[in-house]
Amino acid sequence: MCTVNASSVIAYNDLIAVGLMSQLAARGLGVGRDISVIGIDDSWLAQMSSPLTSVSQPVEDTGRTAMLVDGPRGPIATAEPRIITLPSRLVLRASLGLGPPVR
Repeated sequence: MCTVNASSVIAYNDLIAVGLMSQLAARGLGVGRDISVIGIDDSWLAQMSSPLTSVSQPVEDTGRTAMLVDGPRGPIATAEPRIITLPSRLVLRASLGLGPPVR
């Protein structure tokens, strides 16, 4: 049995999260019971593995926006830095649980 001092992990993407879930299970930790795991992408992989809680993002809109503001070459580029916010949502699945009590 492995002990952890964390109650949750947010992985860089769903692929990393799935690999992490596999390693946690191999060490005797129950994902969604002992520790929560969240991925980012909400890819098909998130839906098929365990299933994984994931942050869904508008991938096409993100790419389109990046092309529009790509420095001085983009058609809506400006000299001033700015923040562009695109919608995202947390898709709740079985890998998100209460986890261990915080001490």
